Amino acid sequence: MYSLNGNLYMFHSGGLYFGASGSWYSDLDPGYNSTLVTAGIRKPLNKKKNLSLRASYSRFFFNTADSATEIVFNNNLGAGLLLRNNFIGGRLSFNLLFGKEIGMNLTPSIFSNITLVRFGGFGKFFLAPELSLFIGSETIEYENGSSIIDPLDSPSSVTKKYGLLNTQVYIPVSVYAGNFDIEFGYSVNFPMAQDKIFTYPVSSFFSFSIGYLLPLN
Repeated sequence: MYSLNGNLYMFHSGGLYFGASGSWYSDLDPGYNSTLVTAGIRKPLNKKKNLSLRASYSRFFFNTADSATEIVFNNNLGAGLLLRNNFIGGRLSFNLLFGKEIGMNLTPSIFSNITLVRFGGFGKFFLAPELSLFIGSETIEYENGSSIIDPLDSPSSVTKKYGLLNTQVYIPVSVYAGNFDIEFGYSVNFPMAQDKIFTYPVSSFFSFSIGYLLPLN
């Protein structure tokens, strides 16, 4: 399967930003699956500006094939802390998802920025590897006991268990040339189930992105 993702955002020098993104998937029907509209703010917390705080609100609009598809989350309140220097950094992101249900997840990450070659006045060719952990909840169903009348009709209960659900290693190779940013990356996911009955295979994918920063001043 492959996907196409588009993003258009505006950033103000004071830290405010807003924008939208959309996703299309080759194996879904309809292919255009979702639109995300976001508004937020980023503010440095110290004079060096290497520690910053982020807060945002996002609204999801899903394009489903029929009305029977239930969407339980269509809003997100996000917050994050970012600490970095010239070579290495750390990020901690928290999301509160809500709609028909409420969910939470936490993502700590560490990343690096390794310049390989510099060219021109501002251009550079660099690696930006990142390791991320996804901590959230998984719905687990427990059987309470078997039925004497019908063993297949056993009563069960459902609970949510929080823990580590996925570890992702992302290795991108990037080229920054003025206002252009081109990136080719490879990601590997190591999923982990909180329900010990299930196991999930390791997955991986390649990605390519190109971005352009348009100054408005």
